[in-house]
Amino acid sequence: MAIARIWFTALTGTITSKDKAAEWLIPQVPIHHAKLLTEARNGYLGIAPDRLAEKHQELLNFVTYAQSKLEKNSKRRYGEAALIYIADQYESMSLKTSNVDILKLFPSKSSE
Repeated sequence: MAIARIWFTALTGTITSKDKAAEWLIPQVPIHHAKLLTEARNGYLGIAPDRLAEKHQELLNFVTYAQSKLEKNSKRRYGEAALIYIADQYESMSLKTSNVDILKLFPSKSSE
């Protein structure tokens, strides 16, 4: 949800709620990411159980996708800040897989 809000802010220059940002982003991403965002939004709003903690690989795939899209817009006002925030979120969640270290996806963070 935070990534949806970052994405919204990076592209629009305005801030909105997490659920509104997810609602805005859902129709703009591939269906498998849209399903994950819908599930996240429903969990956030209490409409459905929050089971995202069980979906590390799907989350990793979404963040990788978000990073690539935000990098393409990195010259916009909040692009770099958004990438740094995403890296911080992943660092704090310790999302790693056996073959991918999330911090390697964010060179500005892994070099610190």
